[in-house]
Amino acid sequence: MATIKIRPALATDLPQTVSLDIAANPDHPIMTIPWKQFSHKYGVWLSRHLYFLNHPEKFQFLVATTPSSSQPSGEEIVGILVGTLPENDVKAVEEWKPIFPEGTQEDVIMYFLGVVEGDKKKYHAADMWELELFCVSVEHQRQGIGAKMMQEWLKPIDEDGRPLYIFASVKGKGLYEKFGCKVVGTLNTNLKDFGVEQLPHPNFHMVRDGKK
Repeated sequence: MATIKIRPALATDLPQTVSLDIAANPDHPIMTIPWKQFSHKYGVWLSRHLYFLNHPEKFQFLVATTPSSSQPSGEEIVGILVGTLPENDVKAVEEWKPIFPEGTQEDVIMYFLGVVEGDKKKYHAADMWELELFCVSVEHQRQGIGAKMMQEWLKPIDEDGRPLYIFASVKGKGLYEKFGCKVVGTLNTNLKDFGVEQLPHPNFHMVRDGKK
C-alpha cells in the first residue's frame, strides 16, 4: 500500500472530497434521486463539505492522502472522515441549510434527512461523539485506509472517555464492529412514494461504550 498521510482538510481539498463522497456512495438515497444535472448534486454536496470546514468548533474534518503526480497539489485524497464533538461541548451552531437548484426534488431530500434525524434521537445522546461522514475512494477500499483513519480519529475520543454514536451503512458496519461498536437499532428508508425506484435503504444505529 502506498504511503498514507492523515491530516486536517483544507479548503483546497474540497473539489476532491466532494467528488470522492459522491462516487463512494452511489446507493445513498439522496444520490439516487433524479437530479437534473450532475452539477446540481455536486453543488449541494460542496455546500455540505464547506459547512463542515467552516465549523471546526463542531466538526473534525480529516482526509487521508497518498502521493500523486496527477494532482496539482501532489496529493490524491483517498479517504474522508468527519467527526462531530459531543453536543454538550459545542455552542449552538446553525444547521446546514442547502440551497437547492430549481428542479431538485427537495421534498425527497428533506424527508430523508428528517426521518434519519428523528430516528437518531432514540439512540444519540448529547454526551456522545458522532461519526458524521466516512468514506474511502472506490479504488482504495479494502487496503486498510479506513481502519487507519478510524484509529487516528478514535485516539482523542478514547482519551476523553465518552461514548460514540454512528449511523452506519451496510458497507461500514463490519469495520465499526471491529472497533467495538454494537448495533442498537435499524432504520430502513423507503422513498418509493416519491418515485425513487430503490429497495428500502438499510442503516444501523451503532454505539460504542465510553472508556470511563
